[in-house]
Amino acid sequence: REVSGDGYLHHGYMVIPVSPEFRHLSNGQASMAEHRFVMAKHLERPLREDENVHHMNGNRTDNRLENLELWSTSQPSGKRVEDLLEYAQVILDRYGEEFGLLLAA
Repeated sequence: REVSGDGYLHHGYMVIPVSPEFRHLSNGQASMAEHRFVMAKHLERPLREDENVHHMNGNRTDNRLENLELWSTSQPSGKRVEDLLEYAQVILDRYGEEFGLLLAA
């Protein structure tokens, strides 16, 4: 993608202006990385601080939704099975409904 008047490259990522009607997705910011905006718009919510958007093909300027994955950088403090199971429940509570992943009781 060529840089146009609609944004600029910063460390290889496209930064775009966010119009006022979409600033609820950028936590009020007037500009943000385009890949994060595309994901926030898709999810219909701002991204959390511990969420990253990964470019599957490695091209930081390819911000098509089908090239983007939502990653979480949060992790449990321990690796005991009990800790991992508890953390799995935290992840399901956070993302399960949004991604259609509900467990039967």
